[in-house]
Amino acid sequence: MLASHVFMVRPAAFGYNEQTEFSNAFQQKASTSKKDIQQTAIREFDNLVNILVANGVGVVVYQDTVPPERPDAVFPNNWFSTHPDGTFVLYPMFAPNRRAERTPEAIKKILQVYEARNTIDLTCYEVEGRYLEGTGSMVFDHSNHVAYVSRSVRTDASLARELCARLGYECVLFSATDEDGKPVYHTNVVLSIDEHLAIVCLDAITENREEVLKRLRDGRKHIVYITLDQMRKFAANALMLKNRYNEKLLVMSDAAFHSFTKEQKKIIMQTCKILHAPISTIEQTGGGSVRCMMAELFI
Repeated sequence: MLASHVFMVRPAAFGYNEQTEFSNAFQQKASTSKKDIQQTAIREFDNLVNILVANGVGVVVYQDTVPPERPDAVFPNNWFSTHPDGTFVLYPMFAPNRRAERTPEAIKKILQVYEARNTIDLTCYEVEGRYLEGTGSMVFDHSNHVAYVSRSVRTDASLARELCARLGYECVLFSATDEDGKPVYHTNVVLSIDEHLAIVCLDAITENREEVLKRLRDGRKHIVYITLDQMRKFAANALMLKNRYNEKLLVMSDAAFHSFTKEQKKIIMQTCKILHAPISTIEQTGGGSVRCMMAELFI
């Protein structure tokens, strides 16, 4: 089950988020000015949108506003998700300035195009210090009704199990660290999955690795194994979509694309076409990549 539309937020105040820096080792402080970073991020965002539209993907763009400043607003997949059965989920966010991304206006725009038959609102768990950050925390295999979840301070395992039970999905939990032994902040940095393809960094998985691999194989996936260095270049932070011609497209950044070997690209292109875009400023300053910029709309 692939989405043909995505929701994307054009940032108004993109920048380095100090409220997430200790949990996200992928963020890097830039030496350029805040204004330059914002302007470059806008160019990268608009270019990615143009690539998606030119390739037949439906894109719903929401323009962020200030005040307040929302430095990570360009990553909307963390605060909501839509599902093929009509379920709309709102998630509890770790950083206070990220909770501000869930504006009534943004939610209204989503619900204008997505028919929500059931809403699950988990935002009340923020006051308990329990967090679950959307399709950053949970990588859904909709075809097999499985969710893969890597534990971190931004991903509460018991809350993930609770949501999976409500969705009717099995929850596969694991732990993952980067090359320095630091927990990886989001599951979708370690793993990308769709109907027939999985991209996974097994070297990052420190607990329950064999179970993850078994479930991927049971799901009859073509598996692309990436290294820790490729993970650092966001090789797993990709999203499979379908366009209006019913073609499958795997969307990723330039950094991710150029990190893959010829053999890995060959495996990927057996199932889909690859789209890639340059978003180095968003990746380096924000610590997230293309998959984080797109929230699926199953409409």
